[in-house]
Formats: sequence, structure tokens, C-alpha cells
Amino acid sequence: MSAEESIFVGDHPMNGVQASRNAGLQAIGKRNEQISLQLDVDGVIDDCGDLWKLIRSL
Repeated sequence: MSAEESIFVGDHPMNGVQASRNAGLQAIGKRNEQISLQLDVDGVIDDCGDLWKLIRSL
């Protein structure tokens, strides 16, 4: 599987989300007090239950 075919889900903007983008993965941010809308992500979820719906839309 290539990086472009992979999706990372995380809740820390630098240690997870930005690192995954730097590696070429798609990134989904789990909203918390650190996730802002300025992040370069493919989607943001509020609840893990929203994850599959978002993945299907990518």
C-alpha cells in the first residue's frame, strides 16, 4: 500500500496530523482544543463514529 492510499487519523496537530501529511498520507483530524480549521487536513471529525462516513467521501 502506498502512502497516497493510506489515511491517518489523529488528534494532535504536529505529532500526528502534520507528520502524516509530511509523509504523503491523507490526514483526518479528530477535533479537540488543539485542532484548528487552519490545518492542512482532508477532513475533520468530532466523534469517531463519523469516521467511516468521512472516509467514504474521500
